[in-house]
Amino acid sequence: MSTVVGTDRYPLDDPGGAVWREVVDRARADLRADGATVLRDVVRPGPHGRLRAGGDAVPPTPTPPSPGSSTRRADELRRAVDEISVVIADR
Repeated sequence: MSTVVGTDRYPLDDPGGAVWREVVDRARADLRADGATVLRDVVRPGPHGRLRAGGDAVPPTPTPPSPGSSTRRADELRRAVDEISVVIADR
């Protein structure tokens, strides 16, 4: 996990730890206040291309996917990786 996720900032490998609680509390506060949260640099720059390629490997569907379908999740992954690309490119 630490090869993909910046676990120094987002300690997904230490649920319940002090930093993990701070991140979760901040995300929850953002969600309550704004309806969204941003996890800046959650994906390390190196694996970004592999994630994008994985999303690109899933073909788009001609009809709108049903909620929870794997295609819908793949489309959401593509959008998320594109957003992360913008953040990384802006650095």
